[in-house]
Amino acid sequence: MNIKEILQNSITKLKLYNISSATLDAEVLLLEALNRIQEINNSNKLKSEIATSSYWTPLNDNSVYEKSWLYAHDNYELTKTEENLFNNFINQRTKHKPVAYIINKKEFFGYEFYINKNVLIPRPETELMVENVLEIINKEKDSENKLNLIDIGTGSGCIIISILNELAKNKKNKIIRNSYANDISSKALDVVKINAEKYKLKKKY
Repeated sequence: MNIKEILQNSITKLKLYNISSATLDAEVLLLEALNRIQEINNSNKLKSEIATSSYWTPLNDNSVYEKSWLYAHDNYELTKTEENLFNNFINQRTKHKPVAYIINKKEFFGYEFYINKNVLIPRPETELMVENVLEIINKEKDSENKLNLIDIGTGSGCIIISILNELAKNKKNKIIRNSYANDISSKALDVVKINAEKYKLKKKY
């Protein structure tokens, strides 16, 4: 089945289950399926290169499928593996499982975070909190006045990590003495660790 056909079928299916964002969800889930299989194929190719050569060239990180690619190549025939993974995603969505929990990721404040069922999905309006904190910190004129940053009930860690990333990007990370991300859930803290490691916060602070 090609991209055009499988998208049309999946959108129709999602609409039958009263998924209001059927088109967007189908596109996101198809891209995720294609990119995951691509990642596996690239990994296998890399292993093969290492095994058969004394040197190897890193794979191109830009080899990621995007929305524009879907419609420019809507006659692309999916492999059975790609089709099965995508259908699995669609079946999960028909049960009204949030897309972020299906693909285990969500963008927040321009950063991508790992998400699972043990944490709340970051909401766009929460970005205002990050903006407000950054505004307060930026008004701090005394560079010797170190601040402690504390995020209680951190969940995925998206708020505190976004703040720390922004400060590091703008070379204002030295104003932070210590930063703490607390949560009553140990499973949530496992998610925070994954996101903190992803953005190499230990090297920035």
